[in-house]
Amino acid sequence: MKKFNALKVKYGANFAATIVVFLAIIIVLNIVVNVLVAKFPIKLDLTTDAKFEFSDQTRDLVKGLKDNIVIYVVGTKASIQSELVETISRYGTASNKIAVKFIDPKTNPTFGKKYVAAGQTLDNGSVIVASGTRFKTYQASDLYVFQNSTDQTTGQTTQNVTGSQAEQKITSAIDYVTSNDQFTAYFANGNGEGALKTFAEKMKNENYTVENINLLSKNLPDSATMLFLFAPTKDYTLDEITKLDKFMQNGGQLLVFMPPALEGTYPNLRAFLNEWGLDFEDDYVVETDQSHYTSVGGTSLSLPDYVTHDITQSLIDSRLKTPIYGSRSVKILVNKTSGLTTSELLRTSNSSFARADYRKNTDVSTKLKTDVDGPFTVAAVASKPDYTKNKVGRVLLVGSDLLLSDENITTVESFGYSDATFAINAANWMQDKKVNLTIAAKSLSADYVTIDAGQKRILMYTAIAIPILVLVAGFIIWFRRRHL
Repeated sequence: MKKFNALKVKYGANFAATIVVFLAIIIVLNIVVNVLVAKFPIKLDLTTDAKFEFSDQTRDLVKGLKDNIVIYVVGTKASIQSELVETISRYGTASNKIAVKFIDPKTNPTFGKKYVAAGQTLDNGSVIVASGTRFKTYQASDLYVFQNSTDQTTGQTTQNVTGSQAEQKITSAIDYVTSNDQFTAYFANGNGEGALKTFAEKMKNENYTVENINLLSKNLPDSATMLFLFAPTKDYTLDEITKLDKFMQNGGQLLVFMPPALEGTYPNLRAFLNEWGLDFEDDYVVETDQSHYTSVGGTSLSLPDYVTHDITQSLIDSRLKTPIYGSRSVKILVNKTSGLTTSELLRTSNSSFARADYRKNTDVSTKLKTDVDGPFTVAAVASKPDYTKNKVGRVLLVGSDLLLSDENITTVESFGYSDATFAINAANWMQDKKVNLTIAAKSLSADYVTIDAGQKRILMYTAIAIPILVLVAGFIIWFRRRHL
């Protein structure tokens, strides 16, 4: 009996010791994990489209930060949309150079006055990115994508939040407050050029200052380095061409968009472009290869192929297509002669054709004998260095408007395309801008998990069976040890 009791005490002591050791391990492991998480925060984004995962552009920018940055958020975490809180908080964990601070306006009502213009206020959810004396301020509405919807019965239009562009805005602001470079893009508006308000806003997101200029009445500033000529409805005068020549001789970067809908031969502009080894035809390019067109909102759009270049490489890598609605063909006249380097950027398929008299024969559903077979270049770029000034002049010529007009750009992007990205890539490359911040907006639609009846039964049985098995196993072990 004594031997049995001694054995029982021995097993009891061993069991108690095991429990103590196990609890000690759990406590130590918990402390270690908490220390590691505090030092190396890890968050997993399990949403279907990785809503909270940073883009490569953000990761690259944040990784190379040398300056300290503070992201101020007006409001408490409880008062701001959870998606915004999560996105901004991740900046704080991505780099020890970034601090995120939520400012409660009730306890700090005077905060932020120096970050807004006179007469303006900061609303709940506003964000300020600051470093030293530089800062950028966004109202809460600036961080979201809105889409209008109209009730067919009442005709009333409502505005709904469909996406978040918080990452694009905040990353752009970080680039702005940590960069000494200043980029200005001028948009010509004296020859009936199209207005590009939405695209101009996208250029501002890339930290460009945007200015309009009438070349008929004003000279480009000597400091000007970038100019857009977007779908002019009449030719440029010789005086304007002289201004363009001076601009290019000073290392200017010129982006020209000549869609097929424009009438006229534009002799002055064409002569200017010819000096840069580029030309355009007054024709209409039609794509017939089914793999090279898509439908957006019921409208058929062509999908030209990318030609490998620094401008197109990121688009090729991300498989982001650049659709066009009709284009005129672009020609390269010279290649690597007279100091010029010219490159194709967009090209149609072998099945495409071009029609010269498309204004008379508007039905392009059938190819005519007079039509010219493809493929055709629809976008090209030319460069010419001036070694005496250590500058490089560049000209981009596109035979399409790239759907950059205000009425098209948002619709195209809602279908997962981005012509703006192509144009901004070109602008950044021409300006030798190292950081490209064309970050797509993230959808805020709810994620749902759908399971069928069989899966429901499996989940139910699993939820009931596993706890029961654990209890039974525990009881058996307890019962056996009690009778040792």
